[in-house]
Amino acid sequence: GWPERLFEVNGRQGVSFVLQLGSDATTAAIFAAVYLLSGRAILAVCAFAACNLVYHHAYLLAIFRISGFAVATLVRVLASGWLVFAVCCVALIALRQQTGAGGNEGWIAGLLLSGSGAALIGWRSARKGLGAAGGS
Repeated sequence: GWPERLFEVNGRQGVSFVLQLGSDATTAAIFAAVYLLSGRAILAVCAFAACNLVYHHAYLLAIFRISGFAVATLVRVLASGWLVFAVCCVALIALRQQTGAGGNEGWIAGLLLSGSGAALIGWRSARKGLGAAGGS
């Protein structure tokens, strides 16, 4: 994908390769260890997901550092994303408590809440982009 081009342009494909290879080996070892020690596939899948989360954050950090982008910008964007995710989780948990787990009402309300949150984030992002482009 296009982020890989940033490693190529900067002549640092080796960093990407080591990061990917190290992540794959670590993820496989942790997945296998969790499954073998616990015997529970769901825990192994959770470990796999956590490893992938760490890999993608490390990959973005490497791209930002190699390309000379401000790491503070990455940290701010990731923190904002995690905050939105946490707020959505709390809201959906509260919504589930109010509507109960069995009915379609909870799914519909969750869909509306998620769609509204995504629309708000998109609207704010577009306004910031237009403001920067317009010089304000």
